Amino acid sequence: MSSLIVQYIEEKLLDNSTLSVELNELESVSIDETEFSSDLDSLMGGHIGSITSAGSDLVGLDKSFEGGILSGSFNPIHQGHIELSKLASGILGVPVAFEISVTNVDKSPLQPGEIKNRVSQFEKSETVILTCAPLFAEKSTIFKNSTFIIGGDTALRVMDPKYYDNNVQNMYTSLQKIKDNKCNFLVAGRLQNSGFNTVFDVVIPEAFTSMFNGIPESQFRMDLSSTELRKNRTRL
Repeated sequence: MSSLIVQYIEEKLLDNSTLSVELNELESVSIDETEFSSDLDSLMGGHIGSITSAGSDLVGLDKSFEGGILSGSFNPIHQGHIELSKLASGILGVPVAFEISVTNVDKSPLQPGEIKNRVSQFEKSETVILTCAPLFAEKSTIFKNSTFIIGGDTALRVMDPKYYDNNVQNMYTSLQKIKDNKCNFLVAGRLQNSGFNTVFDVVIPEAFTSMFNGIPESQFRMDLSSTELRKNRTRL
């Protein structure tokens, strides 16, 4: 089998092969090819796991990153995102990247034009990573040894079995995967209808308490929402 693969690669790259593999009468070869028209197409087709850019400038495909990960739709990005990323970088002592999953658990995938619009909001000094990993367990596989920077509202969802098909075991399995990938969470307070939610409002199983750290309200509070700003695309 390995010889067949080498032969095929040589034929594709060199238009010929130094290998000649003979098959018996019971064997056959079936070749399945998929061509991707763009990096985004390749990402959404599962051929690559991430696209990294500095602002809108491409940096690399499947480029490894360890540090802080601030995930979001950034529709639009606002000053709260920017200030949180800077503060988190200082707290963690590592660079922070903005991550956008182009696929969503309960929404249609983002279209290429919309993805480009969202990435274009960032400065060249800001690292942006596109993935197809809407769940933190999936993100942890891509960003091992990293810290996910989240709001108190997201922390509550991470610990809510409702988001795991109402299955507590599924929630534990997901959290254990994140822990095994040596990832953790840095939680910033977030104003919601129920009040200002912080890490202290989250009920965390003892096995996972070490994965969650909070940013005091005295260090960071910025009551901005992309939802409220959606009609105004001007960066604050």
